[in-house]
Amino acid sequence: MKLLAAYIMRGRMQAILVTAVAALLSLLLPPFSYFSGAALGLVTLRTGPRSGLTVFAGALLAVGLLAAVILQQPLIAAGFAIVLWLPVLALATVLQQTVSLSRTVALSGLFGVLLVLGAYFVLEDPAGWWMETYRQLLAQAGTQAPGPEMEPVLREVAGIMTGAVAAALTLSIVGALFIARWWQALLYNPGGFREEFHRLALGRSLTLVALVLMGAAIVLGDPAAALAAELLVVVMLLFLINGLAVVHGLVARIGAGIGWLIAVYLMLLLALPQTAVTLAVVGLVDNWFGFRTYFGRSEDNK
Repeated sequence: MKLLAAYIMRGRMQAILVTAVAALLSLLLPPFSYFSGAALGLVTLRTGPRSGLTVFAGALLAVGLLAAVILQQPLIAAGFAIVLWLPVLALATVLQQTVSLSRTVALSGLFGVLLVLGAYFVLEDPAGWWMETYRQLLAQAGTQAPGPEMEPVLREVAGIMTGAVAAALTLSIVGALFIARWWQALLYNPGGFREEFHRLALGRSLTLVALVLMGAAIVLGDPAAALAAELLVVVMLLFLINGLAVVHGLVARIGAGIGWLIAVYLMLLLALPQTAVTLAVVGLVDNWFGFRTYFGRSEDNK
């Protein structure tokens, strides 16, 4: 990874090449999208938003031309620009200016929130739209629709699908930014990203936002309650990241082996809803009770 980061920083053409090629490879292997965004983020973090914009424009042109020639789909470039590159460019600029990973991660939730609000503005009933889409997919696949007993479950899932998609896109943006920051640390500040991540805390203000959304989702009636629930999914993703930072920091403080972290991530993969909710609650509560005071004051915990 250090060699790839060093190659990206050799010049703008190298950065454009990695950003564009990784974007096209992600059409076959989606994880490559993280490296595409990270290449843009690394340039922005190290040399500023002007250089980042140059790489952005070059990668946009390169992906557009290659997608037009190879796939006859030039608009693929626009998709990458809107969904990944512009948010990463914006967040990398904020991180470079503020030098606060906590504030930058908190701000990343804004993209997910805007996506949810946009869906509710465009679609009269987002949950109903997801249900109809699901039925159409079943019909196209020639699969029999589930019985009436599954209808309430499907409606419940459809009720948070917009928030889940927004949270997934937010995670992609934050993941690319984290890789970019890690690459920057590898090249210029060994161990710096590790220290930043261990101190990550979203602050009490965002904690209050999460609590208000929880209350609104319970007390209010639809559609306000549905909107609050979808926004809560995005916010709790941020606290999941906060919870992972708590676990990493605690493991480092007590000198536990890497096996503990492997176990946490395995649990996250094998029991996703339960483990994800638990970690999100840990991250949320940490901002009030300071679990990590045992290994240093949490950044921005105020």
